[in-house]
Amino acid sequence: MLTFLRHFFRDARNTGSILPSSPALARAMVHGLATGAPQRWLEVGPGTGPFTRALLAAKRPGDQVVIVELSKDFCTRLDADVLVPWKKAHPNEAGEVQLINAPIEEARLEPGFDHVVCGLPFNNFPPELVERIMVQLRALIRPAGSLRYFAYVGARTLRDGHGALHGAEPLAVIEDRVLAGCTRSSEVVVANIPPAKTTTVIFPS
Repeated sequence: MLTFLRHFFRDARNTGSILPSSPALARAMVHGLATGAPQRWLEVGPGTGPFTRALLAAKRPGDQVVIVELSKDFCTRLDADVLVPWKKAHPNEAGEVQLINAPIEEARLEPGFDHVVCGLPFNNFPPELVERIMVQLRALIRPAGSLRYFAYVGARTLRDGHGALHGAEPLAVIEDRVLAGCTRSSEVVVANIPPAKTTTVIFPS
């Protein structure tokens, strides 16, 4: 928690909230992932790891998990608090989980992920960055795969390049443009501070 708070006050735009996501939001974000044959999962922006914990709890032997985090501080804490203990408890699967310290725009990833779970605070980003990231994530997901992300309830408008709300493009406009042809569903999770709306995007086959 202290690591999260320190990082929020240093870099509120990339952290998004003063508190980490709740277990209820984490469960909603990973619900229904582990089905069928072994899969490749990508998590973007794990922070201190609430979604990572839920992903690892759902992971089966053979599932590959790649985690991309911009903050070196968060990577250090995530590795020490979540990944190292999990790998010690699951030594035969340790090589199936990879942590990359880089912006998602610069991470060199092979496409073909079955599911992407994105914890980035899109409502804090300028529209052009949100669109660039969404386009990149779409390119990384296989046909019939899914993208999951969330936004805080009531935060419908993106920031402009200077951090202001006035005149900025709504997130829904970018969603309609980038995710055309996809099936989208949403769920409001009230057991989170603040309440959040998850979006699940299923890509065409």
